[in-house]
Amino acid sequence: MRRLADHKDYLKNIFTLFSGSAMEHMIPLLIAPVLSRLYTPVQFGIYALFISIASIFTIIATGRYEMAVMLPEKDRDAINVIYAGLSVSAILAVFTLAGAIVVHAAFHSWFSNPEFAGWLYLVPLSVISFALYQVFNIWFSRMKRFRLISVMRITCALVIGGVNVIAGVLKLGAIGLIAGFFMGPLVAGLVYLGIFWFSNRDIIPAFDRAEVLGQARKYRDFLRINSLHSLMDMVNLSLLNFLIAGLYGNAILGLYSFTFKNIRGPLRLVALPVGQIFYQKASEMKNRGESLSRLLKINMAGAMLLGLPVLLILLFFGPSLFSFIFGPEWRVAGVYARIMAPMMFINFVTSPFGQLPLTLNLQKPFFLICLVGFAGSILMFLAGHYLGQGFNVALAAYTAGYSALLIVLAVWYLRITGRPL
Repeated sequence: MRRLADHKDYLKNIFTLFSGSAMEHMIPLLIAPVLSRLYTPVQFGIYALFISIASIFTIIATGRYEMAVMLPEKDRDAINVIYAGLSVSAILAVFTLAGAIVVHAAFHSWFSNPEFAGWLYLVPLSVISFALYQVFNIWFSRMKRFRLISVMRITCALVIGGVNVIAGVLKLGAIGLIAGFFMGPLVAGLVYLGIFWFSNRDIIPAFDRAEVLGQARKYRDFLRINSLHSLMDMVNLSLLNFLIAGLYGNAILGLYSFTFKNIRGPLRLVALPVGQIFYQKASEMKNRGESLSRLLKINMAGAMLLGLPVLLILLFFGPSLFSFIFGPEWRVAGVYARIMAPMMFINFVTSPFGQLPLTLNLQKPFFLICLVGFAGSILMFLAGHYLGQGFNVALAAYTAGYSALLIVLAVWYLRITGRPL
């Protein structure tokens, strides 16, 4: 009880973010049975293809400088890091707009849906939306305004769900899913921006190019290494989507992406708030020279206990559960859920601690470990495909390869936190 009392603020912050995360993930889960009846697997497949392209850019929308906002001791320096991140997003938005113009004709001929090429012009808007949302989400975490973060997460989910449902009722097709993707972060990001401005006018420095470049250079590893790592991570997921679409068709991709989204949702319900609070706490402890080993072990053990029921439910009842909730035509998605369940469980246990290498300045070895793991998991998928036994075997092979990577990362996290700081 004394140990719990010593960490009461930490636990309180986790509970605050957890409550917001619960609503954030409950909203899409509650409307998922509605969306499964408003959209077809093919439309979900087209949506997954758009996400595969857009996410490559949104994941690096700020050059990953948003992750450095937590680290400076002075708030003025942290705000200059925000300036650096938003500057990167503006440049990236212009780049993606030019890219959409250049590849428009090629994409028009590559995809059977002629509207898909036009949707590429929404990628720059997605970049700006996610940049605003991500950078101020970390700023308000630095300020320990976790209740506000929870409200913004709920707001984002409500906007996404509302746009998806209204567009589905109006029979607008896949564009309804795509619009929700960037509208949620855009609305939440603009609200964040307004609150940031009005609550910090006294400390917000004018844009000083020299100071911004100074902070950008100080945390350049986030741009050079972490952004490359995040890009590699997203390319891995996007490449898998394109392989599924090319080898098995948009319908199979739609079923897979629908499954992935609806498994990850409940797991991220806990993983996201734990990860965000862990990063904030670990940064403080590291600056004080304290060991992170015990903090990691307690959080990792708790994640295992919380994720185990989800794993067992999917293993034993996945197909029946998906058929009952989403409709009989989605039963095969439950089969995919059963196959992916072990991988999603291990990912749930390890994902909240993915910021440890950033905190301990070990981004390069982290990048190399993941590079080898990502390449291996894609090769496993292709090996499963060329065995000629269908998508289920290929998915199982990919799951095995990716699970091996996550286990290696978990062991590595335990080792690096056991070293003296």
